[in-house]
Amino acid sequence: MDQKNMELFLISGFLGSGKTSFMRSVLTELPNHKIGVIVNDFGSVNIDGKLLRNGDLKLVEINNGSVFCACLKGGFIKTLAAFLEVDVDYLFVEASGLADPDNMDEYLQAVYMLTDKKGKTKRRYSYRGNICVADAVNFLDYLDVFPVIENQARKSRFILLNKEAEISPEEKEELKAELERLNPEAFIYETNYGKVPPEILTAHLIPEQEHVSTLNTPYNRPCVLIVTMAPGQEQNLIE
Repeated sequence: MDQKNMELFLISGFLGSGKTSFMRSVLTELPNHKIGVIVNDFGSVNIDGKLLRNGDLKLVEINNGSVFCACLKGGFIKTLAAFLEVDVDYLFVEASGLADPDNMDEYLQAVYMLTDKKGKTKRRYSYRGNICVADAVNFLDYLDVFPVIENQARKSRFILLNKEAEISPEEKEELKAELERLNPEAFIYETNYGKVPPEILTAHLIPEQEHVSTLNTPYNRPCVLIVTMAPGQEQNLIE
């Protein structure tokens, strides 16, 4: 297998922002390349992964938590190490909507320690950076409620302002001003349905250098509550 570096892209963004739409758009723009995808979801069943399956695409799902949290960090590192032995040109990591993207450099150093120890490959990743998909319709409303949204924007040099056609020019200006306040060095690209030309992406996407404090702690780990009710109890709950 060719030992040239593998292009690595991280995709972050809150729930419903359009990360999967962006991924599907990217896959159509790279039809002649071998693609690998790691789809991370907080739930135990990953719907996005089912939507992304396509032909020879090599896809791995990591569920029930964030790959940037200690609970799944080890598995994420092992998955990244395993992909270096797979014949793909590009690897995309679609993080959970609740993920706070941490410093990828630290993860990659752990990956290389693991692969060097096994001695199976000397291949390395060429980390291109974090693409933050921002929901133009809901970003400002969610910002004060979910701190992870702010960190997702702060830790990206390429912010994809998705669903921009669904807001007014005045709302768009307010939103862009807030994004520029959060991350003045980021390139903001306005789009719909997650579409972005590859040449725009490669020209403006660079890794984030500053390490911002993370929200990936056991204390901040979200929990899922399931309420099971007997038939007829739904009406009592509403009343």
